Amino acid sequence: MQIDILSLFPSVFGSYLEDTPFWYAIQQDIVRVRVHNFCQWVDQGQVVAEPRKTRRGETMVINSEPVAACVNTLRCPDRNSRVVLLSPRGRILNQETARELSHAEHLILICGRLGGFEDGLAELVGAEELSVGDYVLNCGEVAAMVVMDAVVRLVPGVLDLRPGMSDSSDSRPVEPTTEAAHLTH
Repeated sequence: MQIDILSLFPSVFGSYLEDTPFWYAIQQDIVRVRVHNFCQWVDQGQVVAEPRKTRRGETMVINSEPVAACVNTLRCPDRNSRVVLLSPRGRILNQETARELSHAEHLILICGRLGGFEDGLAELVGAEELSVGDYVLNCGEVAAMVVMDAVVRLVPGVLDLRPGMSDSSDSRPVEPTTEAAHLTH
């Protein structure tokens, strides 16, 4: 599996990628992760983000063009590329979605920041919108880490690389509980 992460702040992923259980999968080339700053796709004179007025005041909105240029450069026509825009408007990530994404050959995760993206970005790049929950985060990089953690552990062979990990609960569907946890003394 190839994962490409698009972010305004790619350095956020440094220690995360080096210190997680799937670091072994990266070392064994089961999973390949590349992090890109979509500012690299900005043409001269073009800006990455612009101030926009919202009902809550002014915020910075990321322009679609550099993000679309980055996605179009990274998308592999000969592979099953799935483009995911991390957004509070998307469907909620659950175990079934993680399992579905784990079968992709190529996953492109787009991290938002500031006031989000210009409207229409998902349609422009053919992305599905995905949310990690019904709450607000300061940045999409944290959401990308959640998605990667949920997905990569389901890639065949990843958990087999670490002792004690292969019998983890990741392989069973997560059932919602209907009663409170029982504590013992």
